[in-house]
Amino acid sequence: MGWSMVGKNQSVGETPVSNRATAAHKAAALSPAKPTPVVLHKSPIADESAARPIFQKSIERKRYIRAFARQLLAGLATLGAAYAIEEAKRRALVDPLVLDIGHFAAALLGGLLIVRALVFLFYAITRKDETLRFYKQGFVWRRGREGYKYPFSEVVSYYERGGGIYFAEDPIVQWGAHTIEISDGHIFRVSPRHGSLKRFARVMRSYIAHATAIQIGEQLRAGKAVKLHRALIVHTGGVETGKHEIAWRDLAVEIKRGRLVIRKRVLSRDQKHTHYRVVRRIPLGKVKNVGGFYDLAQGTIRNHIQKTPYKQGAR
Repeated sequence: MGWSMVGKNQSVGETPVSNRATAAHKAAALSPAKPTPVVLHKSPIADESAARPIFQKSIERKRYIRAFARQLLAGLATLGAAYAIEEAKRRALVDPLVLDIGHFAAALLGGLLIVRALVFLFYAITRKDETLRFYKQGFVWRRGREGYKYPFSEVVSYYERGGGIYFAEDPIVQWGAHTIEISDGHIFRVSPRHGSLKRFARVMRSYIAHATAIQIGEQLRAGKAVKLHRALIVHTGGVETGKHEIAWRDLAVEIKRGRLVIRKRVLSRDQKHTHYRVVRRIPLGKVKNVGGFYDLAQGTIRNHIQKTPYKQGAR
């Protein structure tokens, strides 16, 4: 899918990045003006050059072009070697069995290199220059002539919908994308082309969670229920998941193996002990603002347990 942007109102907040010279203004008056779709919306960083990104990725078309040229030349050279081996076989210069093995290996490698060259050519044609930088306060995204800056306080929803198979945090294969929706309607997607989705989630979850936890808390204080998933609704007194209504002091939440695990504290059969029973497991990618909910839940659970300690024998 790649990193993409969808706008409900693309013209909101658009401002030019730089002023044109007077001569340029006069020239523009004589010819149709070219759009400059560059937006710097509520910049979260006073001096971007002085801040250090905690996650970044740059994609340049010229790199794909260079990779295409390298793969194409290597593929042609390998296929040329396969032809030379076939010619040697025809002249019976070397053992035919050895030549057959060498010819097969050269032809196979050459074909793979040519396929890789075509893939890089496709990327060079279809992709634009792109740079994304994430900081502790917000993020900057530029693609072609378009550029956007947002603080995390403008994030209204964040879904960790990307997944993959990893060696530590290095991807072997990845799919999906992490989705960030902004209050003005723009949607950004961090996809496998932008690097390790697992590393992105680990690095960015706490910073985005801080902002979204504040938003969830504000809605709860206003007396509103917050729906984060069809089976997870947050209320001022606790959460509702399916048929279970769980007060904060009886709730335990955990992020484990790519899932949000919800547990409810219950009494044992002899009415003398309590334990936590799992009532729901939800994939992280399906929970809206999962990090914000997790942070809010941890703090709220502690506060309710301190205020109203659990008494054995009481339900």
